[in-house]
Amino acid sequence: MQMIRFLALDEADRMLDMGFEPQIRKIVEQMDMPPRGVRQTMLFSATFPSQIQVGLLVHETPFSCS
Repeated sequence: MQMIRFLALDEADRMLDMGFEPQIRKIVEQMDMPPRGVRQTMLFSATFPSQIQVGLLVHETPFSCS
C-alpha cells in the first residue's frame, strides 16, 4: 500500500451510515498508506447527507461539486 497515490471510496455515505468509520480511518491513517499530501483520498456518493462531515475524514479543505 506504500505505492498508493489515489484512494477512491464509492458509496462512502453508506459505509459511514453502516458504521465503517473506524475501518476507513484505520485504512487512511494507520496502515502502510502514504500520508496526506502524497496520497489523495476521494469519497464518492450521489446522496451525502448534510450531517456527514466528509472534510473531517479526508482533507483539511473540503469541497463539494453540485
